[in-house]
Amino acid sequence: MNKFIENDTEQLQQVMQRLAIAYDNKSANISDELWIKQQLRQEIPSITDEQINMFVNDTLSVIKKHGENLNSINAYCDNNGKKEQWLSNKIVEAGSNLSVVEYGEYLSSIDEVIHQNNEAMIDTISTKAGAINQGDNLHGFIAEQYHANTFNLNAALQGSNLRAEVLKPNGHGYAKNSVDVVIKDNSKIIERYQVKYYKDFEATAKAVLHGDYRNQRVLTPLGQKEGVSELLPNKSVSDVIGGNKKTYNITSSPLSKEDALSLQKAAQRDNKVLQQSWDSYNTKELAYNISKKVVLSSAQAMVITAGLDTAVKVIQGKKVKSSEVMELAVTTGTNTGAKIATATALKIASEKGFLSAIPKGVSGFAVGTIASVAVESAKVAYKISTGEISATKGLDLMGRISCSTIGGIIGASEGGATAVLAGLVLTTNPIALGIMGITGLITGSIAGSKVGEAVYSGIKTVGKVAKTVVSGIASGIKSIGSGIKSVGSSIISGIKSFF
Repeated sequence: MNKFIENDTEQLQQVMQRLAIAYDNKSANISDELWIKQQLRQEIPSITDEQINMFVNDTLSVIKKHGENLNSINAYCDNNGKKEQWLSNKIVEAGSNLSVVEYGEYLSSIDEVIHQNNEAMIDTISTKAGAINQGDNLHGFIAEQYHANTFNLNAALQGSNLRAEVLKPNGHGYAKNSVDVVIKDNSKIIERYQVKYYKDFEATAKAVLHGDYRNQRVLTPLGQKEGVSELLPNKSVSDVIGGNKKTYNITSSPLSKEDALSLQKAAQRDNKVLQQSWDSYNTKELAYNISKKVVLSSAQAMVITAGLDTAVKVIQGKKVKSSEVMELAVTTGTNTGAKIATATALKIASEKGFLSAIPKGVSGFAVGTIASVAVESAKVAYKISTGEISATKGLDLMGRISCSTIGGIIGASEGGATAVLAGLVLTTNPIALGIMGITGLITGSIAGSKVGEAVYSGIKTVGKVAKTVVSGIASGIKSIGSGIKSVGSSIISGIKSFF
């Protein structure tokens, strides 16, 4: 995420500013659909008409659906309903085409994997005495468990029996050249991995040469695969586990060295890990508990402010022409145009290689969702800063946004149960949250310096309240690292499959 913040924030701001001003100047006779098409053809000459039409349809559809669902959940909550119950109802509706047994088993299998992943990560970061491991190399062990966890959840979501496992010594210490991670088909090992998480690809390759890792694939941090492959042409190198015929193309999610270190720092700063257990399993209870985890993850996410601190330094001091559509969106709530301009800007920035966290070819469905959450979050942050609402109320509204996002994804997608995953990924993934948080901050800055400062202040304020709330629920890790213990965190970079 740091790479995204440092290298991409300024370029993203420029693209967003250009698109926001272009939308300000849009003739009333030009529809939103035509405007998006014009911008894409102008900015991305290589894009085809088919790609444009698909992007426009998906973008406008998800923005509309997100708005409808946010209105729905707000009305539900304003009538004394709970946001968790609203989302639970949506999840249950999504499984209406499946039998109760089939849908219940599907959600149960996902939850079981989540539970196992949580326990495995707890074990990974803890000493035998139960304290957080303070070792300098903890990030390497976290990376091992992270890849196993994300692979297992992706396997469960696809109904596969394949499972990844981190091999740990049974009280005798790690053996020389021992395998770090395996993938099993039932009890049969079908893949073996040696995990090397060093500062750069040269150091990683050097570490591999120091051992005898025959019959093991080398697993590297995100961004080092190509460099290590060039230095070690005779080794099989990857930044994920799985992803081949043996694993039916099921993969783990990549993790950078920087993000692994961030998870280490977060774990070592805090103490116990949030745990949840369910006494019984049926469709409604599963849906409701998933909803509660989404809300909790939303609260945890608001504690993540380090990325925003970095981004605001990039934004401050820049001469930015204020956009009317952005100002109206943040200060008055008239925001459809702002979401359209933001989604289009994200698409253009991605295709031009300005956003390392979003791959080229990103769908309108994904950026439309990101734009919707970013603009809505900026609105809430502004209200907190101006005193219109309390930080506690703001945190509640942030939770509603997360829930309505999943509700919108379910409503806009076929195969409802699978769509739940996409929503969980987008609303709980640290990388995705970084994109949405920074996009929201930039949205505020383009609305004017005072508005941007207010958005930033509001986010910081609600983050403090979120930390208290999360502490009150459990003595859990309350930062970016905490996500890895919750529903969303187990699928940290499933974001790529969603894109």
